[in-house]
Amino acid sequence: MARMPAHVPGRNGDAAESLRRLCASVAAGDDRAYQQLHARLDGALRRFLLRRTHNDIDRAEEIAQRTWIAAWDALRGGRFDPQRAAFTTFLYGIAYKLVLQDLRKAGRRQVTDSVDAFAEQLFAEQDDPASFVHACELIDAVRSCLEPTDRDGEFTSDERELLAAVAEGQSERQMAARLGVSPSTVNARKQQAFSKLRDFLGRRGLALPDTEQVNAKRE
Repeated sequence: MARMPAHVPGRNGDAAESLRRLCASVAAGDDRAYQQLHARLDGALRRFLLRRTHNDIDRAEEIAQRTWIAAWDALRGGRFDPQRAAFTTFLYGIAYKLVLQDLRKAGRRQVTDSVDAFAEQLFAEQDDPASFVHACELIDAVRSCLEPTDRDGEFTSDERELLAAVAEGQSERQMAARLGVSPSTVNARKQQAFSKLRDFLGRRGLALPDTEQVNAKRE
């Protein structure tokens, strides 16, 4: 499952700083800087989109073009601050959001994984670029904790299953029927999983938004 690339300090620091300078130049009206930015990131962006569209070349191409137009508008309009957030996360977030919008427009409402429904709602609520980047990072962190190969080993298979079911919008009654336990048991296990999720995100400098906690706990 592809993740949205984010800024990684350390050996990638020079590359990240170079991207920040390019973004600042684009914002100042430097078209050549935009061409350089596009040349550096477009190939990886298209590979990301091919995975998200199940190798539909035409869809990936169309969404890539729309992604770059939106990114260019944000940079030139001063709506993205390269000193506050990673442009790669911002760019891939735009692409991911457009993929989800494309699914809705085409009537393909089945989610491709358990995080898509969560991402679709969260993206819809984020207009500020910095908040949008935070949403992208949050989604990526949630995705990582749902993976069966959870590197930190903090979540049991049952907890990951419950969190995935919540992300898909299942009610406690539906989860109880599937697991063969009472709704109250599901609720208790879910609260424990959410507590661990909040700790997991907190150690990464992220937080589950209050609105999402409320929606995630809905019946």
